[in-house]
Amino acid sequence: MRSLSYVLISIIIFSSCSENGTPEEYKYTVNISDREYIEDVEDLKIYIQSMINDRSGPFYPDSYDDKTRISIDTIVYSPKDDDRAIALVLLENSNKKLIAAQDSNLVHYDGRAFLLEMRDNDWLINWFSIININRFSNQMQAAEYLRYKFFVDLASYSTFDYNIDDKRFWEDHLWKEYTGESIYENE
Repeated sequence: MRSLSYVLISIIIFSSCSENGTPEEYKYTVNISDREYIEDVEDLKIYIQSMINDRSGPFYPDSYDDKTRISIDTIVYSPKDDDRAIALVLLENSNKKLIAAQDSNLVHYDGRAFLLEMRDNDWLINWFSIININRFSNQMQAAEYLRYKFFVDLASYSTFDYNIDDKRFWEDHLWKEYTGESIYENE
């Protein structure tokens, strides 16, 4: 019953916040094969584990290590090509790694986003550090909140005009700021 209540609350929250959501005329669909999507998910897990091992990007604290479980929650591809994407990532860690853990036998979930750019058949990964979520005790709640922040709420931030499901997001200034170049510089 508790999880049903949470689902109903989530639906109410998402529908009540739709004024920040992407207008229908700017939403888009990209067709990526299941095989390609699964390959991208597996590649991203390897890259992120490598970042954890190197203590780079958001993974500088000791709380991330080879026991951190990585889940690629969502990959959203550019509407113009599949050489650019944004990945929403969940990380599961033991509460033993927290300083003031209430119950060290449990786990918690953190969420991060990464801007991806395909170069020479490899993903170039840039931490999209504008929004991070931390210490959720429930994976579903963490995933829903992370998606909410990027699909509904991102456009309400003063530095961003669009959510990630808005085709205009891919032409926004953030690509130049985070990757050093404009996404469609020649257009």
